[in-house]
Amino acid sequence: MEPAFLHAEELFRELGLPFRLAVAHLEHAKWLTELGRRSEADALRSAARAVFELLEARPWIERAAIGATAEIAAQR
Repeated sequence: MEPAFLHAEELFRELGLPFRLAVAHLEHAKWLTELGRRSEADALRSAARAVFELLEARPWIERAAIGATAEIAAQR
């Protein structure tokens, strides 16, 4: 599964599609969290959130924040 995330992220980066890249980062982060790889997930989630903030994509900023909170709660 991870190679698919990495490939998609690479393509979005090459094509200059920052929003799509950020969405891919967010989904990748969710998957990493489910595997217990939280520090890697946090880095991707932060990168995604930075792009969403730059693009002023408010619902996605909230989604990134809510996703982090929900994933932390689920691990408890």
